[in-house]
Amino acid sequence: MVLIRATALLVLALAWTAHAPAHAAVFNPRTHTLDNGLQVIVVENPRAPVVLHMLWYKVGAADEPAAHAGLAHFFEHMMFKGTNADPDMDFSATVAALGGEDNAFTGRDFTAFFQTLHPARLPDVMRMEAARMTDLEMDADDIRVEKGVVTQERAQTSVATPEDRWQEAMDAAFYGQHPYARPVIGWNDTIASYTHDVMNEFYQAHYAPNNAVLVVSGDVRATDVFALAENIYGPLSARAVPPRVRTGEWPTGPIRLQQTDKDVRQPQLEWRWHAPALRTAPRDAAALQVLMAMVNMPDNVLQTELVKRRKLAVAVDASYNDAQYDTSAVTLTVTPAPKQDLTTLEKALTTTWHKALAGATDTDLQRAKRLLLESATLARDNIYAPAYAFGLTIATGGTLADVENWPDAISSVTVADIRRVAGTLQTPPDMAAQLIGTR
Repeated sequence: MVLIRATALLVLALAWTAHAPAHAAVFNPRTHTLDNGLQVIVVENPRAPVVLHMLWYKVGAADEPAAHAGLAHFFEHMMFKGTNADPDMDFSATVAALGGEDNAFTGRDFTAFFQTLHPARLPDVMRMEAARMTDLEMDADDIRVEKGVVTQERAQTSVATPEDRWQEAMDAAFYGQHPYARPVIGWNDTIASYTHDVMNEFYQAHYAPNNAVLVVSGDVRATDVFALAENIYGPLSARAVPPRVRTGEWPTGPIRLQQTDKDVRQPQLEWRWHAPALRTAPRDAAALQVLMAMVNMPDNVLQTELVKRRKLAVAVDASYNDAQYDTSAVTLTVTPAPKQDLTTLEKALTTTWHKALAGATDTDLQRAKRLLLESATLARDNIYAPAYAFGLTIATGGTLADVENWPDAISSVTVADIRRVAGTLQTPPDMAAQLIGTR
């Protein structure tokens, strides 16, 4: 199983942005919604005899009870255990016996499960997914064992390095009382708190066909997939799903966070601003994507001044993630040059960042848009690209149209749009964080 961190949400083993493939001429998706609410999206791609079956649930770490943080991710693990009808089944071993591969991942707003295999085996994995959607066995021994597994996973992936601990501290400071502040994997004490009753309540509330999106991509015919979905998923009953209401205030005023660690060999500097997500501000989301592409271009003043000319940094990266159900963030990450004083670097960064935002020209804008739009073409032969794009977008509150209209949204961004969103980033960052060593 794979834990997807919010700070790396768009790095899904794909070299393209979350909404890059978006025009019907690229993927030509077909969609059908079953009577029980399950939305089925099919992208036909006959270039290779393989199919990807990906089921996205609209539930993630931000939807779980605060007292049981990490429950969504823990459930991702439990879904690979047996069902009441087949308690001894090993889900992954069964997929492997069919000649396929499978995995899963959890984020703040979603949990997703996928299998890659020969198209003839598609009905088999559909039956398996349908069974664990409604008939999961929550054996006491399995729960106990998985608690140990997830606790060890946290030790290895969430707190093992200074950067891991720094990221967790930054999320907590940046998001304040909002559920996004909690680590997706939870904490050791919350992992220990899961009981059969807690898990069953969560399962019954969120694992239902009307709270899921199925994306099938590969060498299949849409009409055949829809028929299979009707026969296999169609008999499952819809259930009442709680609304996605997240409570908790964001911190007000700039936050400064400095974390020292004896194991740090490479200091880091990071700035963050709260920013709207696609669901709430689609035009701003497109403009922010283009702006990030502009400031990351090798000849942008941010890169030329800090890295090439003054050699204060070895890397500067600006990023924005529009695929969150609630607010998102613009992040500026700087890796200082060896022995560089971070105070001096931050002063230079302030001046250079303002120049980078204020100096946008129409020529820069057109170059950035072209780079983004060309990235969409790279996904045409990739069965994973549309499954991630459609599933991620819909699971975080977007629509099929948001994905399909992405090239038009990017193409329509103007210099005025860039200046508008850049203005929100001219102010001091909502959070400035430093990671430094003690040696």
